[in-house]
Amino acid sequence: MRHALQEPAGEDPRDLRLPNGCILCGGDLDVRVSDGEARSFCARCRWISRPHMQRHADGIHVVHPAGGLA
Repeated sequence: MRHALQEPAGEDPRDLRLPNGCILCGGDLDVRVSDGEARSFCARCRWISRPHMQRHADGIHVVHPAGGLA
């Protein structure tokens, strides 16, 4: 039986790519933001994280502690 991933109710998810954003290998980091939470994935090294994002006067600060490996 297959289970579809369900997005939480609320705002539509937004996807963005941070070029050279992976702190492990320097690869591009794909980020999905929805309902105040973010998830990221690096296709090069397969690093998965749940970044913490905060808006500051000089831009958005992203900190992404490891969440697991795929």
